[in-house]
Amino acid sequence: MKPKKLQLIILILIFPLSFGCDWIYNSPVLYNVDLYKTRGDYRHLYTINLSTNRLTDVYLSLTFKEIVIKEIAMNNPGHALPDDTLRKYILDKDPYLEFWRCTTTLELRDSVKINEIIRNGEIEKCFERLK
Repeated sequence: MKPKKLQLIILILIFPLSFGCDWIYNSPVLYNVDLYKTRGDYRHLYTINLSTNRLTDVYLSLTFKEIVIKEIAMNNPGHALPDDTLRKYILDKDPYLEFWRCTTTLELRDSVKINEIIRNGEIEKCFERLK
């Protein structure tokens, strides 16, 4: 390998590392936080979106682990299961009782700031209620 190509490869690999991940944390966070209440406790269940609209999420009666096992059983690991297979396991087609989307730039590093907003009754200042 020519020295210039080797230097270029090294530069490409080292340059991003010199910045670290600070750029991620110092970037404004916009429209990436959704708050919602669901009809049941679905936190361990797999969810899929039926269209580009965020409120068309449906919860399946399967966990992520069960989805992976089905993919392996179909000899197709890492690839989405066919739609007709997934539709058989829909548990809730309208799971959201409330759905809020972030409408402001927040510097969020964890959920502490969001919990403060909710506890202080200021959810309308930072979030828009979609449902």
